[in-house]
Amino acid sequence: MNLHENIQRIRSMMGLREETEIKDIDMEISYDYNPKVIEIQKELINKGYYIGKFGDSKDGIDGIYGPITKAAHESYKKEIPPEEFESKKTEMAQEYVDDVDVSDLKEFKFHKIPGGTNNWRSAQITADVLPSVIKKYGIKNIIRMSGDDEKHKSDHPKTSLDTEQKICEENDCTYHFINAHSGYKLGKGYTKSIQKINDILNQGNTLIHCAHGADRTGGMVGAYLKNNGYMTDKDELWKYTTQFNSWQSLINNNNFFGSGYDKYADGFYPISELKNSKWVK
Repeated sequence: MNLHENIQRIRSMMGLREETEIKDIDMEISYDYNPKVIEIQKELINKGYYIGKFGDSKDGIDGIYGPITKAAHESYKKEIPPEEFESKKTEMAQEYVDDVDVSDLKEFKFHKIPGGTNNWRSAQITADVLPSVIKKYGIKNIIRMSGDDEKHKSDHPKTSLDTEQKICEENDCTYHFINAHSGYKLGKGYTKSIQKINDILNQGNTLIHCAHGADRTGGMVGAYLKNNGYMTDKDELWKYTTQFNSWQSLINNNNFFGSGYDKYADGFYPISELKNSKWVK
């Protein structure tokens, strides 16, 4: 399907109204469904600037839609033809990546990991926000533990492995996909996964995440903190880890042990000891 056919198909999907002039409209980057931004997107597509389609995680609207829309808008105002924009849009969009607001990343459970080595933990950060996070926080490694084939429960658009790796590499960052379930030993957790992740976290400047920043991330970060002496008290580790997940609630309802979540905790709080701890009543 060529560019023109793509535009016509998307215009039909969107039910575009008559063309309106957008040269004089100021646009701020947003990754929410801002009606003004959406209207600008519609008109840019109407004028031949293909910025992506709704639901496309690799391109304009649900992916890095803020920067790409901004680049297309500026291209239109500067009378850069759509064909030239199409060939350079990814490069042009990078100029506007820093405009994305990363002042509040609580929705992604983005938090610094104790230890003073500039390591961070989070849920899956969306493709529109991730480049700014990498730049602002000096991220040099990304560890991902969630696959493309997992059921996506987040309210945010899903970011594929390929998309995240591309963003990482474009921003001078090394990408690591690690299976969080390798080498399980009772009382020690997923030992092979823990070792691989520990080696990368020890480099510092690393972001580690799974889909929701809760269970796999919790287990691996807990083991890292314990093994490197940053937090050695098991009860302190439990309290730290369970602020990001529902493990304590599962224990309170007799649903934790044997659930699989206990194997994550086993990496820093051996199951046999946890069963006899103050957390189990």
